[in-house]
Amino acid sequence: MSEIQVRIMKAGLSGKNAWTPVIAVVPDEFRLVMQVSDWMGGEGEKPVSGLYIGQNGYVETIADAVDVRGIGQKGWTPVISVLRDGDRRVMQVTSWIGGEGELPEVGKYVGVSGFVDEISLATDIRGMTGERGLQGEQGIQGIPGPIGPEGPVGPEGPEGAQGPKGETGPAWGSTVNIIQNENLAQMPANTIKGRLDTDGNPQNLTSDQARELLGFNLHDLMPTGAVIDWPFLIAPDGWLIMEGQLLSRLNYKKLWYTVNTSARLVTEAQWAESDWGTFSFGDGETTFRLPDPRGEFIRVFDGERGVDAERELGSFQEQLLQPHKHRTAIGWDGNGFYGHQDNSAQKAPVFGSDVVANASRLYVTGSSSIEPARRAFTDINMGMSGENRPRNIGWNKILKY
Repeated sequence: MSEIQVRIMKAGLSGKNAWTPVIAVVPDEFRLVMQVSDWMGGEGEKPVSGLYIGQNGYVETIADAVDVRGIGQKGWTPVISVLRDGDRRVMQVTSWIGGEGELPEVGKYVGVSGFVDEISLATDIRGMTGERGLQGEQGIQGIPGPIGPEGPVGPEGPEGAQGPKGETGPAWGSTVNIIQNENLAQMPANTIKGRLDTDGNPQNLTSDQARELLGFNLHDLMPTGAVIDWPFLIAPDGWLIMEGQLLSRLNYKKLWYTVNTSARLVTEAQWAESDWGTFSFGDGETTFRLPDPRGEFIRVFDGERGVDAERELGSFQEQLLQPHKHRTAIGWDGNGFYGHQDNSAQKAPVFGSDVVANASRLYVTGSSSIEPARRAFTDINMGMSGENRPRNIGWNKILKY
């Protein structure tokens, strides 16, 4: 190995960056070869320039350099670019100039023995990394600059862990700290105890105090859409008397959400014709309509049980009466009455009839006997109203919204 090659191998960086060669293409009679004309980007002593690129790396003489011309009537000259391959620096042919005939292939890399197809086979043309230089002395600390403006408030941090449980305090509103067991035993059952009187006895809470203490209203326990019987003319707060009224979807958002996701909805025309037992879409955009159960009896939905089959939830059903009749006797046979020619029980009268065994028969002659007799009858249809109903009381139905 020559002295200049040794110098190249040893020429490294006293700093932190490797040197990158500046490549020039120079003629060698009919050949074109690559020569390192300079180095850049490094720190410390600069490597030696003037070397050529041979098949196995840098060479000192131009005769040992690789001919980079292409094939043609005149040799093509490659246009070389230095690319980054991770920490390595390699050369790629991006174009050809100065030749005649067909343009050689571009995109190949310069390898140890000529052009190669893969970048991993290309020659690393960086200089060797030299030893790290000594760290310089720390400079004198400068004068602190002015305090900058306050930055924006950062995002809220996560919630901290719960602290330890504190000691139990006195009773709510307590004026006496100690409650005697015997005093508690004397309090009425089913009451909520609150503040103490001057003797240490817990007092019963009012409904408002109990509601405040418990943190909820019994009204809140009922789900939206719940329906209950109500023996008053005015509904309480949060409730509506069900009378088929139109409601705003915006003003009754919770109720509309429940209706739209759980109830059977029909058009306004269907509701007006016979489906007033369920909800309607209203105008289809801003309103919806409540059922109107006024004057109707509620029957539990069959739900495919089969007792009241082929029904939809909230559908209306007309009144019906099972077939039946009431039989009334209008006379008995005897002596040619009702079409009889004699008093035989086997002769049928002109009316409907049936045979009654052991009937007491009284003849027009004044005599009587116990024997079968035929009874004539007629069926009478009964009814006094336009509906069939049991005894009842009229209350309102109210719905929670």
